[in-house]
Amino acid sequence: YYSILNVSNVRPLHFSAWLCSKILNDPENADTEKLVCGLLSELYGEDADKISPLLWGYYSAIADRGKDEIRYMCEKNEFDYNDLGELPFPERPITDGVLRYAIGKSLHKKDLDYTESTEKFGKTLEENLPKWEALLKRAEETELREENRLYFEQFLKFEIFYMAQMTKAAVACRRFMDAEDEQGLDRAFDEACAAFDAIIEKRRILELGEWENWHRGDKKIDVARWRAEIEKIYPKRKLEIK
Repeated sequence: YYSILNVSNVRPLHFSAWLCSKILNDPENADTEKLVCGLLSELYGEDADKISPLLWGYYSAIADRGKDEIRYMCEKNEFDYNDLGELPFPERPITDGVLRYAIGKSLHKKDLDYTESTEKFGKTLEENLPKWEALLKRAEETELREENRLYFEQFLKFEIFYMAQMTKAAVACRRFMDAEDEQGLDRAFDEACAAFDAIIEKRRILELGEWENWHRGDKKIDVARWRAEIEKIYPKRKLEIK
């Protein structure tokens, strides 16, 4: 049997790539929890016990879109949802990719797919945000040995911070496009811009030393573009409201 693990940007994904390779090498005997704990011990030594709950907390904080999207795709493609039987993947995670997609679709008022167009999705984001904020607070209060701090800041704390800010931005962009008065418009605009600016400022920690300008020319996360887009739309939305 062959398995191909596709990792195009290995730097931020080295932990996941390592774990997937371990599982794929021996899937029948792979114990994810033991593997993760073992790697954390290698990386953090005595601090591993402090990192472990934050790492598992990160995965637990990712919101769930549920089965709605799968049901929608079945209906769209004239496939009977009930024919699927018991699904092996009943949950659909709201990853940073989903958040970026939702932000773009919200700002351009394009036809969103089923999940992003429902009030349920917006409510899910709003309910999910406190989880990220609480986890970020725990990460900020975690004290580590000097030799472990930079790695932790770059490869876990920043990721928690990023998800919190992207969720804030997605919520704010929806409010921005739905605002019916100038006060609500201004508040949502400020919240979205603050979230985008915070990411751009904080991610400098990923560009130290040989990684200088790591995000230059970025077209995937592209937070700066969303920041510019909402500024372009702002005067048009003000006119609409007036």
